[in-house]
Amino acid sequence: MSPGFVRALPIGHRRIPKRSLGISAIFAMGLLLTTLFSLLYLNQASAVASAGYDIKGLEDQKTQLQIRNEQLRLKLGQLQSLERIEKESANRLNMGPPEKLLFVSIEASPEDGSDAHAASRDSIRQETQHKNASNWWEEFWRPSD
Repeated sequence: MSPGFVRALPIGHRRIPKRSLGISAIFAMGLLLTTLFSLLYLNQASAVASAGYDIKGLEDQKTQLQIRNEQLRLKLGQLQSLERIEKESANRLNMGPPEKLLFVSIEASPEDGSDAHAASRDSIRQETQHKNASNWWEEFWRPSD
């Protein structure tokens, strides 16, 4: 053999037995698994925290919308008030209370009772409808000038 191919070991250097290589590999695998589980735990914890912040934000938004809804209901009640409607009708449409009141009263005979009122109302309606129908019919057939 040639002298260039012989390896000399330094003094005090020993070869590592095969058993200690197996323990090192097991330790490295354990460290790797521990790191992996730690990263998974941190990922889950941050996802839970993020979801908590999102929920809190949505609850705040819900509260704000409920307050806005109540404000709109109050405004709707104010806009529907009779006082406001009277003021608006007076200002915009020049409307106001009537100047003169006119009342119409119909007297019924006491012996007729309430059925007489109903019968008289029905007869008045029928006469009015008959007049309206006959006027329409006459106007339809009347020769135009």
